[in-house]
Amino acid sequence: MNAAPSFQELSPDIIMSSVEQFLNIRLNGVITPYNSYVNRVYGLQAADNSRYVVKFYRPGRWSAGCVLEEHRFLFQCGEHEIPVIPPIVPEGRTSLGEACGILFSVFPLRGGRTFDVTSDGDWARLGSIVGRMHQVGRMEAAGERAVCSPGETTVQQVEALMSGGLIPETCLADFRLVCGD
Repeated sequence: MNAAPSFQELSPDIIMSSVEQFLNIRLNGVITPYNSYVNRVYGLQAADNSRYVVKFYRPGRWSAGCVLEEHRFLFQCGEHEIPVIPPIVPEGRTSLGEACGILFSVFPLRGGRTFDVTSDGDWARLGSIVGRMHQVGRMEAAGERAVCSPGETTVQQVEALMSGGLIPETCLADFRLVCGD
């Protein structure tokens, strides 16, 4: 039986050669790791100084269908003037590559800035963007996307915490009451 793919297999050589083949470009060897809790994300630079971000999706967590659905959503958001950065789709291919059995996608590196919410107008602006994202999301069913709702996710997580011995017995009743609310 083959072992599941692992992030440990992603050496700098494999990362660079996979992206070079995927985009049909030559990289200059600069790899910058970025913080990411779930996936592995790296900044790359091409020989012509173009800059990219490659995202390797955690094996076993994301199916190809789920990632492609996420990419379709990004493209749809962009079409509706929501500020997103969709992945690169090389000619004749999809937005998804594979290296060592691990799915990846490549995005152009774009600058941005942090947005500090300091006024009611800022909250309204953020709310407007989130509302527009929800409107785009309603346009097409997302059959691969995980459903995040109390019944689908929170209940299971609370049960796992309660049955996993992670909550002291003296706090269990209060924890159950708070989570039930």
